[in-house]
This record gives sequence, C-alpha cells and structure tokens, in this order.
Amino acid sequence: MTRQKEEADLFSRTLNSRNITVFGVSYIETTPVYFDAFPSTDWIFFSSKRGVKHFFEQCKVDLKTVKFAALSTATASAIEAQGHEVSFVGSGADTKAIGEQFVHTVGDKSVLFPIAKDAVRSVQKAFAIDSPIYDLVVYSTEIRPRKTPYADVVVFTSPSNVKGYLSARKWQEDQKAIAIGKTTQQALTQQGIQASISWGYSELALADTVLNYFHH
Repeated sequence: MTRQKEEADLFSRTLNSRNITVFGVSYIETTPVYFDAFPSTDWIFFSSKRGVKHFFEQCKVDLKTVKFAALSTATASAIEAQGHEVSFVGSGADTKAIGEQFVHTVGDKSVLFPIAKDAVRSVQKAFAIDSPIYDLVVYSTEIRPRKTPYADVVVFTSPSNVKGYLSARKWQEDQKAIAIGKTTQQALTQQGIQASISWGYSELALADTVLNYFHH
C-alpha cells in the first residue's frame, strides 16, 4: 500500500488476520504552503487528511459559523479531531459523483477548498463556473522514490504515489493494481496499468477490495 503502515493500521490488521503480509510505503512528502488571509465562506470542503492538517496548523480565524464537508470518513474524522462537526461526508469512491452530491447540498452557498498545489480539483468541477467557490493552496507534494519490495497486489492511494511507485520499481505483468478512486485509476491507465477501484475511501473498503481479489 502506498501509505505508511502506521497510517493504515486498520487496513494492515484486517489483512494480517487473514495471513496476508502488508507493506506500507509512501512515496510522497508534503510541505506546508504559507497562507495569510482567505475568503470568508459558508462552507469549507476538505478532500484529504493532509489538507486538514496543513490548513488548521496555520488557520487563526474563528470558524464557529462555518459548515464543514469531507470527501471521506477518514477526512471527516480528521476535521472532528480539530473540534468541528462535519455536515457533509462523501459516499463511495467516485469524486465526480461526490461533487454532484455536494453541489446539491450547498446550493448557492460559498465554499472554500483548502487544496494541494497541482490538485486535480475533481469536486470543484461539479460547480457552475460562476459559483462562489475558492481554492486555497495549503501544501505542496513532492515525490520521494523509496526502496520497494515486490507485492502481488499494490493499493495506490493517489496519482502522486503512482508516479512515486513507478519511479522506484518496474511494474510486473503478474501484479494486480487497486486504486482508491477514479483519479488514481486514470493515473494508472496513463501508465498502461489496469486497476480495479475500491468501492470506498475507507481502510475497510480498501481491505475488502484486496480480500475479494484473493478470494476470486
């Protein structure tokens, strides 16, 4: 899995209990991007735990009146750990569909998107061009190739990790790829690798997808 093992404890324990060995290797490092002022909005939407971390480490504004939204349950948990209730959590692993669900939820309200530099912006694309939505870059991502063991199945958790893995190790024809969502699947397709998509973003969804592969 392209995530450090301590960041995927439930995933690892679930598979270990079925006698499947799990390697956790992340190929990206994040660096905060400094920001000062940002637009006051009705909603703030986070698409990753990293976005939550880097936003709240710098944010000095009272956000009591803001509603929070998360792409996944893991991201929602990170927001709640900052002391905020989450009013919208995406379901499934199709970011385009989640974007459409979110647009329906917020209507014409304003939304801030704390994002990574060079983010794909899948959710934002669901909004009309004149919608009051604002991007705020809060971190950048750098690829760090690392020593990588062979694995029968590789679970890719982001397009950046696809690049990182393939810069560290040649893909073998007998390997199986699982992608955390359509954006990551597309990154693999561009590299000539076919990948199944997990039915959700949670660690349990990813583990279940791996187990289904081994049981077939």
